[in-house]
Amino acid sequence: MVVRVKDRFVFSGVVTPSDLGVETTVVALPDYPDFILVEGYIDVSALASDDVLDVSVYLAVDGVNPGLYDRVRLVGTVETPIVRVTPMYIRGDGKFKVTVNQIAGSLKGFPYWFIVLVHEVV
Repeated sequence: MVVRVKDRFVFSGVVTPSDLGVETTVVALPDYPDFILVEGYIDVSALASDDVLDVSVYLAVDGVNPGLYDRVRLVGTVETPIVRVTPMYIRGDGKFKVTVNQIAGSLKGFPYWFIVLVHEVV
């Protein structure tokens, strides 16, 4: 069995929550025909001393029901301001989604960059 990368998609931009306490989608992947490898980064260097930000990752292990996979809470300025969503292989219909939720402080914009590699068996 040979597995190869069939396609590549990049998602990038700047996400700014609409209000404090509102979970805002950074990236939500569509369904793909086969399993994928996804990885990404969010730059939180704009955080100030009074800011609190949650970064959450969701996925559907069964391809139907998304659940919380990971959440990190950042308080104030941080020593390492690039949040990495570690590479993970997931099913093509894994409903992968990353969100930010600014809990306190003044609203900021957060640059992000994600890559998706769609695989296939040939």
